Amino acid sequence: MILPNTANIVITASNFNPSIITKDWLHQNNILVEPLTDFINTPVFSNSETNEFQMIVAEDRLQLTLKQVTEANMRAALDKLTKIVDLLPHTPYKAIGYNFGYRFSKDECNIEFLFSPNREHIAELMSKEYELGANILFPFEGFIVTFSVSPIARAKKDRELRFNYHSSISSSAEIKVRLNKQQEVLEKTISVVEALCNK
Repeated sequence: MILPNTANIVITASNFNPSIITKDWLHQNNILVEPLTDFINTPVFSNSETNEFQMIVAEDRLQLTLKQVTEANMRAALDKLTKIVDLLPHTPYKAIGYNFGYRFSKDECNIEFLFSPNREHIAELMSKEYELGANILFPFEGFIVTFSVSPIARAKKDRELRFNYHSSISSSAEIKVRLNKQQEVLEKTISVVEALCNK
């Protein structure tokens, strides 16, 4: 199984209250019980970090980033966000997004077929030396997925593969339904990457 290099989950809302995200609140509610390595709490912004996670809360969003992407941390992220939604059911939620990122060398991923370009025409218009990228949108389990492939301008000519799963919602019940799709979302992401890349 090829796990992502980067992963985060974003929940947007009309009005989060970052000031309630205190050290005591996080610990008492079993959200971040690991030792905090960094902590900032103001009326408009909160940043809580452990060795495994970073949780940022602003007035319009909550973002939980996995510093180390493992299956255990993915399950823990789901648990942490579900607890927050349960504790804050009247928050005017707007959307949820899962974001996964990968980096591969050009030789590790067979993605050229995604582009199907007229290479001579592009070389004539731009330059003989160019790298292509792509964006593909598709629906999956109540999400709109944006899959993007971006070249990285380096000698190795690496590629970044990014997945963004976005779903507009209007209640805490809907957000919990989308949170519970996390395993299916991760499996879909991995299946696409494994079909394209031989790492």
